[in-house]
Amino acid sequence: MEIVYGFILNVVCDQMGSQKGEKYFPAFATLFFTVLAANVIALFPYTYSITSQFIVTFLISFFAFGVINIIGFLHHGIYLIRMLLPSGCPAAMAPLIILIELVSYVARVISLSLRIFANIMSGHCMLKILTIGV
Repeated sequence: MEIVYGFILNVVCDQMGSQKGEKYFPAFATLFFTVLAANVIALFPYTYSITSQFIVTFLISFFAFGVINIIGFLHHGIYLIRMLLPSGCPAAMAPLIILIELVSYVARVISLSLRIFANIMSGHCMLKILTIGV
């Protein structure tokens, strides 16, 4: 358990910096262990995986996305919007580029939830197919 704790702490601190990473570590660890526990429980026969439902994975990714954006806005303020406009972009193309970047940024929520859902569902389908003949 100490190895997993240290691994998550190192990843969070590397991405956010040591003091900020330690501040938000409990939130990231809770998210990690929630998804881990939900997927490990599904490995046992006759159990149900909550992550095999799209709405569950969507809500997990939606709340994580929201919290990340709120923390980013609290730390960077309005300058967080600069990530939507690449440097060196012509001013005439700026509105279109910002719109495209905003759509792709928000699409991450759906992308993340679909990836988790599809991985768990494909595992269930494979187990079902392999055990039909038994």
